[in-house]
Amino acid sequence: QNVADHIANGCTQVVLPAPELQAEALSPTSIRLTWTDPGDETGFEIERSVSFNDNYAPVAAPGPDTLEWTDEGLTPNTGYFYRIRALLGSESSPWSNEVFLFTPLQTGTHTISGLQHIRLSPNPARGQVTLHYVTTTPLRLSAVLCTADGRIWWRSPLLLDGRGTQTIALSHLPKGMAWLCLVHASGHVVLPLVKM
Repeated sequence: QNVADHIANGCTQVVLPAPELQAEALSPTSIRLTWTDPGDETGFEIERSVSFNDNYAPVAAPGPDTLEWTDEGLTPNTGYFYRIRALLGSESSPWSNEVFLFTPLQTGTHTISGLQHIRLSPNPARGQVTLHYVTTTPLRLSAVLCTADGRIWWRSPLLLDGRGTQTIALSHLPKGMAWLCLVHASGHVVLPLVKM
């Protein structure tokens, strides 16, 4: 067998591109993943991690032509990393982009009277983050942004009234884990945030 025959017959392995992965929190205990179809895959492998040190473990193996999967039974107010790769027999594509998402707070866990809904997006964030809220009454509160080691990086009074948003600049906040604490006379809420 000559080199040309070997290349023509033995080197025809198909390499699948990595899927593009996206995530959306459906509830405090579920996240839906969606991804692009790389082509002629025989299945997929999805891995999840709850740590920042790349400690991934398999959580699902959807079949071919599947383009979404919902991870259920998660812990509210917790961050999850995901990645996916396509499989073709014994071969696999490269891992996809990583996605990271916090599950929202469980309904009824807000300790501020009059606060119905609150979340941060995007999360992880880079230059700024938006606080989305729904209140039943105007709330004057104090907002404090702290790093994981407890250093205060930003403090400001906020008025949350009805349904709305507040944008918070993150340009001077160091990369890593942070916490946005909202303090009111009736209680407080702590929201986790990742600065990229």
